[in-house]
Amino acid sequence: MMDKQKTQILNFVAEVTDKSHPKFVPIPDRIAAFDNDGTLWTERPLPPQIYFILENAKTKNLTVDYKHLSKKKIVELAIKTQTGMDENSYRSSVLKWYNTAKHPQKNKLFKDLKFKPMTELIQFLKDNNFTVFIVSGGSRDFMRTFVVEQYGIPEYRTVGSSFDITWNDSLNVIERNPKIELINDHIGKPVGIYNYIGKKPIFIAGNSDGDYYMMKYAATSSNPFLNILITHTDSIREYEYNNKIGIDKETLALERCQKDKNWLEVSMKKDWNRIY
Repeated sequence: MMDKQKTQILNFVAEVTDKSHPKFVPIPDRIAAFDNDGTLWTERPLPPQIYFILENAKTKNLTVDYKHLSKKKIVELAIKTQTGMDENSYRSSVLKWYNTAKHPQKNKLFKDLKFKPMTELIQFLKDNNFTVFIVSGGSRDFMRTFVVEQYGIPEYRTVGSSFDITWNDSLNVIERNPKIELINDHIGKPVGIYNYIGKKPIFIAGNSDGDYYMMKYAATSSNPFLNILITHTDSIREYEYNNKIGIDKETLALERCQKDKNWLEVSMKKDWNRIY
């Protein structure tokens, strides 16, 4: 990262970990929450999980209108392809895809398109006794399959969208049912944090207005906080989108970065020497 952004992050961590500093935060309250798609790995042209859903739809011979892939239709496909099975069957299908699926434009495995500066940041926070969570709009169970290998984060620190689940006592398995339990995106993210973490994070990393509301939630904490917004500004090394106020639709978080010192924009093009 460039000196300004890096310095602000380093100073924040130094202050909240220094017992003699007025902004000191005890270890149990050092909670960090990272979005996944677009924050920790590439999400364009589509988030990786959507490719997984589409591949499953093709396997099941479902008709897909690729020109009109709305969020509603994606959810409908997910219900048709990823429920009505037990946890082990689902996990096996995700692992097979995760270890073999390639990005359609970059000729690399999806799992190899994680952002190096962000994985380094996660490790830095862990080294300073932060408890790091994934808080993503993606499926909780999808991410749990690979978060340990991908980011070094335990499965139980993964908060995401989820289907209703029940215990099948005759088969001794957890089953996934065709009913949405939580859409952990936009205003759903503070709800997910409240339900599954139980404390307000003091450090948030996101990349879109899907993360804006958990950033607002962190800002209501009595503890010091820092929200960082990754902006996709590099059309050569990655992609360029949602970084122009007045032109792009999702810029609420970006506008706050220009007004509030505790909201920090990190530009891929300007601030990252290396992306992957």
